[in-house]
Order: sequence, then C-alpha cells, then structure tokens
Amino acid sequence: MSIFGNMFSWKSAATRKKEEEQYRRWAFPYGEKQQENLKALLKEVFSKNDGFTMFTFLSCKEMYDKALEDFESHDAAVEAMATTRLNFKMQIIKQLKKDEWLKYIALVLADKDIDENCEYPSAEEIIKTAQEIGITYE
Repeated sequence: MSIFGNMFSWKSAATRKKEEEQYRRWAFPYGEKQQENLKALLKEVFSKNDGFTMFTFLSCKEMYDKALEDFESHDAAVEAMATTRLNFKMQIIKQLKKDEWLKYIALVLADKDIDENCEYPSAEEIIKTAQEIGITYE
C-alpha cells in the first residue's frame, strides 16, 4: 500500500495486517508453494513475469467469485466473464486483448481446482482451455 493509502486509512495497523492476511489466505490457500507455482505458470503463459500478470489474475479471480455469487452456477459465471469483459469497470481488464482475457479465465478455473499439491496444468493446457472457452461462448 502506498504512503497515501496509509495516510488516509482509518484502520489500525493490526486491522490492516489482519485484512492482508485474510486476502493472502483467499488468494493462495496453500501458501508460498502455490504462489510460486502460479508465478511460474503466469510467466509461461504470458511470456513475462511482472506484477501486472499477478494483479490481473487476482482481479479476475475476484470477478469469478463475484460472478459465481451473482449467477449461482459455474457455467453462467464463466459465460458472463467470457462475454462481458468490456462491461467490467476495471480499466486493466478492458485493456486486455480477448485471447489474454480468456487465458486469465482459464487460469482462474485451474486455480479453483488446485489442491495441497499445488500442481497447475501446463501452459499448453491453459491455452487450450482458453481457446475452448472462446469457442463455447463466442
């Protein structure tokens, strides 16, 4: 968080720390191993390793959870995400090319199925799933 974020926050340091820990547990329930494996997969899928890819992934993961609440079915949530990308308020999502967006959706779907072994599908499998999502919801 930036200095300005801290300056204008009415939350105590303990509360902020607790919220950050809750977010970390939500984002990576299996800890560092999961986070490191995901970073490696993001680098393979997008040919870059920067904070942008992780931030975008986590934003997409939040959107999937919200869509799941709104539509109450996995298929409807995926369809909504695949077909309404430009309706999302986040500029970061609007700027993605369609094939990139579909890859992020495929990554979120793989992440929701992760277990304590923290083994993600290969980059090739993620790309194939993204293409299938694109064909299904075109």
